[in-house]
Amino acid sequence: MPPQAAGNLCIADYIARRSLKTVTGPQGQEGWSWRFDPNMWAKLDRRVMSGLMDGGPPKVSIPLVHIYGDRSAIISRRTEGGPSPLPPHTLEIAIPDSAHHIMIDQPLALISALRGLLAVWPGDAAAR
Repeated sequence: MPPQAAGNLCIADYIARRSLKTVTGPQGQEGWSWRFDPNMWAKLDRRVMSGLMDGGPPKVSIPLVHIYGDRSAIISRRTEGGPSPLPPHTLEIAIPDSAHHIMIDQPLALISALRGLLAVWPGDAAAR
């Protein structure tokens, strides 16, 4: 989530082939199930997150970096005028030509961004 076209099919294929597992049903029948809980979002209490936005972005006193895909559907809400949930001192790094699932779209660019960031972390980001 959110839905998006697969960037690198070899990575999407790798994930897809490992996303199901065999299970035995209550009457002993064999079947398949997702390896994750498809009801996860229904079980999460998201009131805490919405409470963080009361009065603006949360107060964060440590260096914070937000790496995102420049074509992410979630980020597009913000670029269309929605409020940012991030503190103002947050360093933001956009990975070009990627949607929400950066590791599938641009894995090498993501690794490069992480390596560059970790080479100087926290560095100047701590002064912001």
